[in-house]
Amino acid sequence: MILLPGKSSKNKVWIEKIETSFKTHYPLTFTLDYSHWETENGDLNFELELEKLKNLAKEKDEIVIFAKSAGAILAMKAIFDKDIKPTACIFAGTAVGWAQATQENFDSWLQDYSVPTLFIQKTSDPAIAAEDLNELLTDSNAQNYKLLEIPGDNHDYEDINLLVNSSLEFMNKLNL
Repeated sequence: MILLPGKSSKNKVWIEKIETSFKTHYPLTFTLDYSHWETENGDLNFELELEKLKNLAKEKDEIVIFAKSAGAILAMKAIFDKDIKPTACIFAGTAVGWAQATQENFDSWLQDYSVPTLFIQKTSDPAIAAEDLNELLTDSNAQNYKLLEIPGDNHDYEDINLLVNSSLEFMNKLNL
């Protein structure tokens, strides 16, 4: 399992808690720590982190991606470019608004997206509301996904038990 946090450094502790919760089911986990966290300056260097993700995934047969926010966007780009081929993905708080503002041709990354994916999105997440995400995925002809809408109007996904249990249920249905 590869874990990709959101871009803010406050996600470091959060992703470590997620990783610990998954360890009993997935003892082999890898977390991508973003370079800009070391300096607390600047923004996520998308190309640098994309390269780190490709290297992290290299020579691994079966990959499950768990990602939040910008981490989900990073995974989508790597999948679109065929740099990684995950067996399944779980995306919490997918940062579509940020991606559309910063990544040229983001919407094309979703065209015919077919990796089995669980999207966990809050009803009124400012990055994209669950209903709007569902509409975007439908319009993009995405396949093999499930959208789990949870209540909320912020971009914080603090209920680790809900995230992990929903992810495990999704992966169990895929026999992973």
